[in-house]
Formats: sequence, C-alpha cells, structure tokens
Amino acid sequence: MAYLMRTSSSFLGENIDFERESYLEGFIFGNPLVLAVSQDSPEGLVPVYIIGRQDMLRLKLRSGITDLTCLIWDPNINKYEIWIFELKVYSNSTDNVKQLTSYIDAVEKDINNEYRADLIQRAKNMVGEKFINPKAKIRGALCAQSFSDEVLHDILEENSNRNEEEKIVAVKIFRFPADNENFIFVERIVGEEKSTTGGPRNYYADIPHWELPKLEKELYKLLKNRKINNPGRFEQLKVFLQFFVDDPSCRVSQQELREKWEEKGLPGKDQGMSVSQFLGYKNSGSLRQMLTWTFTAYMDIKEDYRLRDSKYSEIISKILNKL
Repeated sequence: MAYLMRTSSSFLGENIDFERESYLEGFIFGNPLVLAVSQDSPEGLVPVYIIGRQDMLRLKLRSGITDLTCLIWDPNINKYEIWIFELKVYSNSTDNVKQLTSYIDAVEKDINNEYRADLIQRAKNMVGEKFINPKAKIRGALCAQSFSDEVLHDILEENSNRNEEEKIVAVKIFRFPADNENFIFVERIVGEEKSTTGGPRNYYADIPHWELPKLEKELYKLLKNRKINNPGRFEQLKVFLQFFVDDPSCRVSQQELREKWEEKGLPGKDQGMSVSQFLGYKNSGSLRQMLTWTFTAYMDIKEDYRLRDSKYSEIISKILNKL
C-alpha cells in the first residue's frame, strides 16, 4: 500500500522535482525516512541510516558504482538490513533490473570480500554490532517515479527465484504540490506485501495454536526482547497488558489506552501504534494467539482489544512479574 509524507522538497534552497537522478538522490539523503518500513526501532535509534554513495565493487572485468547504500530497520528480526538502491528518474528499461541484480550478486562474490567487510564494518560503526547480522544477504531496491510493465515483469521473474528475505523491491517515489505544500508519495509496489502504514508485510492473520508451555515461553522471549531493544515501547506494552491481568474480561479501547499511558507519564499520542503495529510483527505470534480486536470503519484502526480466553490472563501476569 502507498503512503504520503509531507516534507520539504528543497535542495540548496530551491524547490526541485525529481527529473534528475541527482535531485532524487539529494532528496533521499536529506530525508532518509522516506525509505523507512517501520516506525518502530530501538530506543535512541532511527529506522534508516545512509551509509554512503558511489561505493565501488567489482563486476566481472570492471568496477561498478552503487547509487545509494543504507541501513533500514526490520522489526521482524530486530536488526538493520543493508540495502543497495538503484535510482532512476523513470525505470523503463529491463537493463535497470540487470544493473541492480549485478550489484547484489557481485557483493556476495569472493572478489568483493574486502568491499563487503568494509560495508559491514561501516554499518556496525553506525548502529552497533548487536543490530547487524554480518551473514545476512544484502538487499536490493529499484527506486523511480514510475516503472514500465516490462521492468515490473522482470522483477517478478527475478523474485520467483529468490527467498522471501532476498526479494528485490520496487519503490515508487515522486513529489507533488497540493495547497501550497509539498507531498511525497511513496509506494512499494513489488517485492514485499506492505501494510496500510507503508510498513513491512504484517502477520495479523497468522494466529499460532501453541500449547500453554510453548505459548508462555514464546511470550517471555518476545517481551524480554522488547524490554531490551526498546524500553520505552515495552513500558507502553506493559501498561496495555496489565489491563488483562486486572480484568480478564475487559475490552480496551484506544482512548482508554492513551489515557492510561498519559497517567503513567508515557507518550499517549502515537494512536496506539506501539501496540497495534507490534502485533503485526512476525515474531509477535504469542500475543496474536492471546488477543483479538475489532476494527473501526475509519482507516481500520484497532479497537476493543480483548483476550481470546481468560486463562491467558494468568500467563501474562506470570511473565510480567518475571520481567
């Protein structure tokens, strides 16, 4: 799904369009969060870091220059992924896909070990070793204002031979003015199914059916990681879960949740994203097994959270006390 950003599209004091690759590149360098796939990240960190530009790597008998290399936070793995972006004004040639795949494939070759090691070290220097998996595949994305059918077809064909974690993504990004303001339209149209917030594919419909010992173990692991990686969001989640410890039959509304957060001195203006977004992450299956909710008619906002079974209240209480 697409989303909008209201932001400045000025470059060196002048309003610009994206009719040059250098303008698009300059805009992304100045506004890296347009590439973010999640609002969630460890406390004190941001979802996107720009590593650099024009990184050299060897492609057969010649050298190649990447347009943009960056780190993008993936909340499903609690790590930053390294991405190579190929930028085009308009992507109308299948050569664009070949160019991107040549970079992604080349960085895995032995001849580029030095380049890859340097890239990973620069990533670690930015966010710390615990948030980088040095063995993870480097991802690739083609970014343009529009894509021809041939290009999209080639990306789909390419992705049919790639694992879910290695698929190429096509990112559509362009600027348009409205009511004397600038809006940036961003849409990931190929490669990964996206949520309505523009985030990564969600797992709301993936409801596990674990036995209680397994469920308890998974919930403890989930909440422990949340506490370590994002203490602020953990405190919000703890307040939310305490509702069901105090009253297993309760229904928790967004308004009640925000009021309770503010009462506890926690941020209350995130529209409940620290809970609702978290429920859609791949590793949050234990909470999805325990909780259900309804949607409001407007923008599918979650309301009336409740337990699927009152017995889950005891498990939640036990884990919160343990933490």
